[in-house]
Amino acid sequence: MSEKEPEAVDVDDCLALRFAELRSAKESAAKWKKYADSLTDSLLEELGYDPDDNRPPSRLARDADGTPLFEVAVTYRTDLDRKGLAAKYPAIFAEFETKTPVKTIKPPQG
Repeated sequence: MSEKEPEAVDVDDCLALRFAELRSAKESAAKWKKYADSLTDSLLEELGYDPDDNRPPSRLARDADGTPLFEVAVTYRTDLDRKGLAAKYPAIFAEFETKTPVKTIKPPQG
């Protein structure tokens, strides 16, 4: 079964420019996301977080005056159907049984 070829549509210069802008924005967003992830990893490392620690503590970072700057909130991914996975794939599930900590840097609460 072959796929039907997409219908060719002629567009004006304005639409072509908007598409080029969209492509550029997506490339920029990917670069900024990579940079933000790098900064996050650096901050977590400087705060003493070990990537292999399965039970890291939440922390509140304060400046020299004691004013809260940001909080590192540690939550755990629990959105998987653990019982279903264990029943269908017991060997694989046993290997990945521990929950993965998710560390998020956010403004302090309150």
